[in-house]
Amino acid sequence: MLPVAVGESNWTAIETYLPAARFSGSFDGQNHTISNLTIYAPGSDCQGMFGCISGIVKNIGLTGGSINGDSFVGGVVGMNLCMVENCYSTGDVSGTGNIGGVEGYNDGTVENCVALNPVVTITSGANIDFGRVVGLFNVGFLGTGNHAHSNMKFIDGSTSMPFTPSTPVISDLTGVTWP
Repeated sequence: MLPVAVGESNWTAIETYLPAARFSGSFDGQNHTISNLTIYAPGSDCQGMFGCISGIVKNIGLTGGSINGDSFVGGVVGMNLCMVENCYSTGDVSGTGNIGGVEGYNDGTVENCVALNPVVTITSGANIDFGRVVGLFNVGFLGTGNHAHSNMKFIDGSTSMPFTPSTPVISDLTGVTWP
């Protein structure tokens, strides 16, 4: 893909949160890689290569680029309601909450996914659940084989300063897990 100017996009997330618009099929990337996918949608929820899925996304890698949205923002999937497996992302991810390197929000299964994102930025807002692989792990199954870059930086977008919150919002792989 050609370089993208700051504040512009070269991709629109596949499907959204609306039940009738969720991606409900099966996408097998066959271990291909997509380079420099860029989304700049700071006022829009469910941002990632796929916005919201109730189907299966597997075997795809995203290198470089950046994903910027509001809430439910992830490199590969903004909101997972079914299954994401064997995926990875290396681009920067930013938003106001529910932000993760691979998935922003999980209500399904995530397995064998890798987050190598150098920076996850929380731009504003009180809803700041975030994590390395998954931002908010609501319910579902966190399978084996998920890994994250150990030097991933979390940036407070209002001050541009790195931070590690004192609350247990951040962990090695996921943010908050709700009972």
